[in-house]
Amino acid sequence: MRTLPALSASPEIPASCPVIPQREDARYLAIAQSGLLERLAQADRLRPQLSPAEALAVIWAMSGDDLYSQLVFRQKWSPARYEEWLADALVKVVLKPAWPRTTKPHK
Repeated sequence: MRTLPALSASPEIPASCPVIPQREDARYLAIAQSGLLERLAQADRLRPQLSPAEALAVIWAMSGDDLYSQLVFRQKWSPARYEEWLADALVKVVLKPAWPRTTKPHK
């Protein structure tokens, strides 16, 4: 099994705000250490084009404070709507379908 990469400091984060990188590093590590990605990889549930490290990066990025703030505070989504959307989006982006999709012609 591949090891998950460490989060590198982002040049976009101002040096005057050291709490943000520390909090994001902690959140990244919490996701990495949860065992979720290892279980998904062992169950062959990750999309074939995503490595476990890439899946970790996607989950970390999509579940961050920035996206929540943009949708809930700026776009006025309810927290429940955001949670429902995020769950659906992560399933579609990270997991391969549980069964083959059959497409029906549109009429």
